[in-house]
Formats: sequence, structure tokens, C-alpha cells
Amino acid sequence: MATKKKPVKKATAKKATTKNSTAKKKPATKKPPAKKTANAKKPTAKTKSVSTRRPDPSPQFPIETIEATADHLNLIKEKLEEYAAHMRALDRSRHNGVGIKRQGFIERSYQLAVDNTEFLPHWLTIEKFNDDHAHFVGLRSLFDTNRQISELIWNMVVLSADMALNKAPRQAVWMKNAA
Repeated sequence: MATKKKPVKKATAKKATTKNSTAKKKPATKKPPAKKTANAKKPTAKTKSVSTRRPDPSPQFPIETIEATADHLNLIKEKLEEYAAHMRALDRSRHNGVGIKRQGFIERSYQLAVDNTEFLPHWLTIEKFNDDHAHFVGLRSLFDTNRQISELIWNMVVLSADMALNKAPRQAVWMKNAA
């Protein structure tokens, strides 16, 4: 059976719309002035002539005290070098480190061992475990104190670097480079 072919519709072009030249344009509206933010600088005579700087937050650490502190830290370093193990990276990965979880395990094990000495292995005495635990706690406390001291010294380094940089005669350097 033959099917009838449907007639194909011819494509008709749509007429392009033209703009009406007689249409009125809207008047341009003025934008409201931008709101001033807290970061925006106001041009004033003060900011142009002299830049103001907030006062230093703390007094400067005297040079004599810096030198005395460095001498004490060098003595501490010499004492620690007598006892410190010189470990390679491979040695560090072989030994057990102690984080928060493992420190909690050590504390709980120590408490149980003090209460019930029968749970200790036959080769470990409560005195030895007590000495090892006290040694660990003391060194961990020393390490934490050292971190706090390092942070305080770094804060002073940042402040003194900022003060030195702000007081450096930049124009003299620029003039020398321009010549």
C-alpha cells in the first residue's frame, strides 16, 4: 500500500521589526551617590601631610635583655645536647609519637597500674613506670613552655620588623635606585 506524502510547507520569512524612531527615550536617571564605607579614605589635610601611626602595643625589649636571654638559651641548648638523641628521619618514624589520644591512653594506663599493680607485665615495676611517666610529663610540659616562648619571641620579631620597616628611609633608597 502506498502512503500519501504530506505536502511540505514552505518556510516564510518573518518580517524584521523596526524601531519606531518617534518613540520617546526615557530620561537618564541620576544614580544616588555611593555610600561611604568604613574602609573609604576621606581626603583631609591630615592624611596628606603626615601619616599617623598607632602607638606601639608594648615597650621594646631592651638590647641588653635580648643578649642575656640569648646567652641563657644557648646554655639551655648546650645542656639539652648532652642528653638529646640525634635522630634521623627514619629513626623518628620508627619511634612512637604521642598525641592527645595516646597521651590519654598513657594517663589511663598509669592510673590503672597505680590502683592495680597485678595488671602490670612481669618485667615492669610500678617504680619504673612511675619514673618513665614523670619523665614524659616533665618533658612534655617543657616542650609546651618552649612553644609558648617561641610564639612570644616571634610576636616581638614581627613588631620590631614592622617598626624598622616603617622607619626605614624609603625615599633615599628610591633616589639611589633612580640615579
